Amino acid sequence: MEKKIDLVIARYNEKLDWLKDYSDKKFNRIFVYNKGKTDVVCPIKPVKGEVIYEKLENVGRCDHTYIYHIMNNYDDLGDVTFFIKGSVICKNRGIQREPEKFTKTLDKLFETGDSVFLGKRYPPDLAMSLGDIGFNTYIATCNDNVNSSSSVKLHPANPNTFNEWYKARFPNVKGENRVCYAGIFAISREHIRQRKKADYKPFLDDLAVDSNPKAGHFMERAWFAVFYKIPDECFYETLSAWQGGGYKKRRRSTRKKIKKRIK
Repeated sequence: MEKKIDLVIARYNEKLDWLKDYSDKKFNRIFVYNKGKTDVVCPIKPVKGEVIYEKLENVGRCDHTYIYHIMNNYDDLGDVTFFIKGSVICKNRGIQREPEKFTKTLDKLFETGDSVFLGKRYPPDLAMSLGDIGFNTYIATCNDNVNSSSSVKLHPANPNTFNEWYKARFPNVKGENRVCYAGIFAISREHIRQRKKADYKPFLDDLAVDSNPKAGHFMERAWFAVFYKIPDECFYETLSAWQGGGYKKRRRSTRKKIKKRIK
């Protein structure tokens, strides 16, 4: 039986015109969560009904949007949900590392009808290997989404180091070493429901504190623990740069340029 695949888009200021190039993909439902001040129109239509638009408070970045969708649709999830950001294809970004990850994930999703995560491993364990994420500032890599100095300083997490946060949130997850960067992945209903609806609430609370929370970067590295346990056949390891992560030198130089522009 053909799987019903939902598309969830976390949008801020981006246009969504680029989705026209993927109109051949038949999503059962399309949800656009808008945290920006301007309205947006999704150029593709779902198989079932019209595009579902919802305005959200600008907190928690895309990670908050994804958890919000899961909790609010827990009893009515699609067979598989494809989570993406509106900035997947952004002309105002220097290095385009996300479009290829998006298209590869999309193609694999419609091929398998199952969860799809493209990423890399950090053996032996995420808490041990990643330790503390050593930055306290972050600027969106899509310049369309940079509009004030508030998007520079990260709101502290609690605990404020990744390893301590991870151990506090996932005390029973041992040996998980997979990471899927960039907020682009597909997850099946069965894999989402491995965790009870109420058990997602602490992550929503972590993220709802600010528009630029450090916990968002922790969540980006912890999706496999959130959805524990994702089978290895749903994980596609790659060492290619486009899978996400890295570019530390580019990000530091970009940060300096944008800080100067928004003063």
